[in-house]
Amino acid sequence: MPFLWTLGLWKEMFLVAGILLVVFFFMDRHFYGRETETVRKADLAHASPLKIEGAINIVWLLGIVACAAFIRDDHGIFVREAAMVGCVLGSKFTSPAETREKNAFSWFPILEVAALFIGIFLTMIPALLILQAGGDKLGVDTPAKFFWASGILSSFLDNAPTYLVFFETASGMVDKGLLSGALVEGTNVPSHILQAIACGSVFMGANTYIGNGPNFMVKAIAEESKVEMPGFFGYMKWSIMFLIPCFVITTLVFF
Repeated sequence: MPFLWTLGLWKEMFLVAGILLVVFFFMDRHFYGRETETVRKADLAHASPLKIEGAINIVWLLGIVACAAFIRDDHGIFVREAAMVGCVLGSKFTSPAETREKNAFSWFPILEVAALFIGIFLTMIPALLILQAGGDKLGVDTPAKFFWASGILSSFLDNAPTYLVFFETASGMVDKGLLSGALVEGTNVPSHILQAIACGSVFMGANTYIGNGPNFMVKAIAEESKVEMPGFFGYMKWSIMFLIPCFVITTLVFF
């Protein structure tokens, strides 16, 4: 499918991100208002202007995206991966070492996430194969159902394989005459169905620590910096409280 097709989902992303930013703004004001005067003075004493250090890395990040978007398998084996490694090396040698030291970067969070997701990917294979074989028998036949079905699975597995499985499921349902509609260019999946699958898989990956690799990595980085984080189910209490209402609104507006 066209790589840039997903940019058309900006309205759904804008709605969810906008709601969460507004909620965060008022929560931040509320909790800051409960701080003592001593804490506020200390905060102001250490305030510094917002700025970006190592901005050259924006170029290398865009390079990684370009590698994924424009380098295809038929360009050669490991060409895409080699180009991505080149971007990593470019970042290493063009950004200030001082910036990396301030970030207190270490490999521990990455290794922890890697170990976890190796386990997740190994154990998810049977579930995904079962879903791929009989997904059309689950009664998931509307955009809203695809949104929530892909989202719930993505919450506990990972968004990429979840997206792929529901993509294949929807394609098979089209072949059987169970789905219809204008197809996305280069695919056999109706646009309104693929929008629901993409949004559900990506948005609801935020429901748990393991729904998306960066979720758990942020937790590991925070804990390495001695910042207390909620446990697995403690995090889910917050996600159910704030994210699920956002997804209900998204369903009502778009699906």
